Amino acid sequence: MKTRNIKRAVSLVLITAIMVLAPAGAVPAFAEQSGGETAPAPEPTPTPEITEDGHFDAELLEQWVNAYLKADGWDEPQCSMSIGLWYSGTDETWFYNPDEWMYGVDWSKLPISMVFAEKTANGELANDSVITGISLEYALQTVLENSSGPSFYSMVTYLGGNTTSNCAELVPQYANLPDSYYTDDFYQGSYYTARIMTEVTKTLFLGGDERFPNVLEYMKQSQPWDMFKRDDLIRSLNASQTHAAYWGDGAGDYIHCTGVVYTPTPIVLTIMMKNISDLDILGGVAHHIAALAIQMDEKQSQIEAAEETAATDPAAAENENSPGSAAAPASDPEGETPEVSDLSTGTLPEDNPAGTSDTEETDALGQEMASEEYGSQTRRVWLLGISSLLLLVLIGMAVSLQRGTKRARQRVTGKPRR
Repeated sequence: MKTRNIKRAVSLVLITAIMVLAPAGAVPAFAEQSGGETAPAPEPTPTPEITEDGHFDAELLEQWVNAYLKADGWDEPQCSMSIGLWYSGTDETWFYNPDEWMYGVDWSKLPISMVFAEKTANGELANDSVITGISLEYALQTVLENSSGPSFYSMVTYLGGNTTSNCAELVPQYANLPDSYYTDDFYQGSYYTARIMTEVTKTLFLGGDERFPNVLEYMKQSQPWDMFKRDDLIRSLNASQTHAAYWGDGAGDYIHCTGVVYTPTPIVLTIMMKNISDLDILGGVAHHIAALAIQMDEKQSQIEAAEETAATDPAAAENENSPGSAAAPASDPEGETPEVSDLSTGTLPEDNPAGTSDTEETDALGQEMASEEYGSQTRRVWLLGISSLLLLVLIGMAVSLQRGTKRARQRVTGKPRR
């Protein structure tokens, strides 16, 4: 009895002491490991491939691609990747190995579709026009959404081409590259580069629905293997895309995708892969570049906000950029202290009244926090003392109870007290 009571008392006091002394917000390890809600995912670490003036850092971005391919074992000599990127916000491009010629299979289906869409825009054809036995609307939709071979070759045949060249001579009008850039393999064997397809897709985006009706919309519904949309981020943003793929049985494997990714400021992205058969590699590169474009948007917004502030309030912009400018707000000519504004939003912070400096607020906040910490520690000391006193009282009660039990047993049995 005595032992059990003492154990209960000690347990009670220990639990109380732990609750008193544990820091606020602390979570026991067993609680963290138990089931239930999981901790929120950490914020993604910003990629470093953006310069301070809001442009792609070509060298760092190239280093990232090299490291990404190497990490997954796709840096062997027989493997290669080409990337083309155009950011519409600043009209700048970035290329990675852009001029390697790779077998493009039927990749001319995009510029050929643009040819037909342009014919409908200028009234030369209509959606219900018959193209080698099928309607133009059906041909465009099935080629761009499902990569239909029969529909594509109906379009090529209508234009007088064949399955070898696929009307390659019609492609350069959309690529804005010199004639000397194109090789015999391009005209006779359907070989393409990332530079060509990036320029073609850029022309499509800039022309939009007015010049190329329905093309971008059909490309949004593109299904085969999902390509860029294998990535959750790009699927949430949406993309107009088209692809080409070929497994060569020893002659080389090719997987390509080009399209418009609808980041807040859209980008044109082309990725071509030779002997890299993992589609998730393509999706991983697309994810990184889309995330980079989103950060570019944020950086450009910051730059524009700073420029707007400089234009509307040159003195404030100069004070913001000068050394030690944050020590105290500038004095008003009339003797009044101006309100402290938030330059990033152009609004007055609600918790910073006019005339209150950041230093004063920090000192006041520090004093308040120190006072709260002192009070918290004082309460813990008092509670610990009370817990100790409670332990002594419970031990005394247990001892007294044991002695009373012995006396009662002696009166009943008549045995002398020991």
